[in-house]
Amino acid sequence: MRILVMLALWAAMFPAKTGGPDFSGTWKYNPDKTTAHRAWTGDTVVVVRQSGQQISFDYYSGHENFAHESYTTDGKERPLYKTKTETAYARAHWEKSELQIATQHVYDAQGTQESTDVDRWLLADGGKTLVNQLSDGKKVVFDKVNESGH
Repeated sequence: MRILVMLALWAAMFPAKTGGPDFSGTWKYNPDKTTAHRAWTGDTVVVVRQSGQQISFDYYSGHENFAHESYTTDGKERPLYKTKTETAYARAHWEKSELQIATQHVYDAQGTQESTDVDRWLLADGGKTLVNQLSDGKKVVFDKVNESGH
């Protein structure tokens, strides 16, 4: 019994890792490496903040924030957004070193029209590149911005 108590105390001192690699930082959109169609310009950046099971993506063009996404990476489905014609739910979790985000889109109140997309986020080039692999096989690529801004 004493050993079990000691093991429980030791486990509490070193909590289990709750996520994958750390994507935190500022990442600049790279249109030359991107294969997905995006209406973004070369000055688009995404700022990723990650802490425990929380991860957020803030997209900027110049100094203007034009999009924000936030996820809990525990694999539970949560409401993402709702419009007059669509409700979306997201489920985010780590699969080894990939962040997988499954988004279910429901297009009517009865749920008879729906689709699901699975995006995968991963680091490449030794952590210098953040890649978003889309459900259709195309990718959106961001390069790490170092402290001097390049």
